[in-house]
Order: sequence, then structure tokens, then C-alpha cells
Amino acid sequence: FRAVSVDRESVRPRLLHIGSTIERKRIDVLLKVYAEVRKQIPVCELIRIGGPLSEDQARLADNLAIRDAITTLENVSEEKLVEILAGATLLLQPSDAEGFGLPVVEAMAAGTPVLSSDLPVLREVGGSAAEYAPVAELGEWVEKVCLLLDEARKKPDKWELRRKRCREQAGKFSWDNTAQIVAGIYREMLQSL
Repeated sequence: FRAVSVDRESVRPRLLHIGSTIERKRIDVLLKVYAEVRKQIPVCELIRIGGPLSEDQARLADNLAIRDAITTLENVSEEKLVEILAGATLLLQPSDAEGFGLPVVEAMAAGTPVLSSDLPVLREVGGSAAEYAPVAELGEWVEKVCLLLDEARKKPDKWELRRKRCREQAGKFSWDNTAQIVAGIYREMLQSL
């Protein structure tokens, strides 16, 4: 990722979600959390990168009176993705199952802190640099989002340290590191033959 300069003090808090709208991504949780956060922080934005909401998700967004407040982007170029990641305040990953958690690594590489579901795979990716909440525990999600947004606004030194830890954690997932790990596995397998 290339560095993008963003004046975080002058922008409204931006929550970001990257992913499809399949059931395991828990868009219902995302929408409910956003609706509650907006009650406390009305200027907060939600940007979704992925496909359009399903009929049920759109109906839920309408019932929560947030549908018009959500920006949904599809087919985003890599350059635009980097820009969006750099401009986001916080990535939300409320999934109840994941294979890896690429959006978590991408956000952290851009220095964007992450709040994700407390899943082993997401803990492996986010390490101690990310924050976690139990899957679908709305109260805890809302509380953590608000605390993190408050930290971003009122404690810039602490927030900058959090962003630095995110970039360091993401650095563990380079292609060079992956190649070294795979090579080590092959060496172990050959030695056991």
C-alpha cells in the first residue's frame, strides 16, 4: 500500500465494511450497530465495499432509517481501495465465519484500526493490534465502536500508536513471509520422510 495523507481531524468518523452480503458476513449486525452508533454520533458515516444489500438487508436498513446514510461501492479499483482504507476511521468485520480475513490485513496495512468478530482466524490475522467483540453481541459492538471513535477524536497520540501497531501487524502477512512459512513446512515434511 502506498501512503495516503489524510487529515483525520477534519473528516467525519467513517466506518468501513469490505465484503459480500452473504449471510455469514452478518450485514444485519453491521446495520444494527451502525444505526445505534448514529444515535450517539450522528455525523458518523458507513461505507460498504461489496455488492448491493439483499432484499432483507435493504428492508432492515429501511426499518432502521439508515439506508440513505450508507454509501455502497462496487468494483473498486486497487487505487481507490487504498484511498478509502486510508480515509476510514475504523473497519468493522462482524462475520460469524471467515476463511482468512483479507479486509482486516488490508485495513491494518493502511493504518486503519479494526474491530472484528472474536473468531480464531480473525485473532490470528489481527493479533493484539485489532479489537474484538463477540459475534452478534450488539451492545458490546456499539460500545467498542463508540469508544474507538472517541479515542480517534480525543486521544490522537494513542490513536496514532494504534495505527502504527496495525501497520506492524499487517507487515507479518507479506508474500515473503508466506513463502518462508511454506518453505519451512515443506522442509519439516521432507525431514519426517
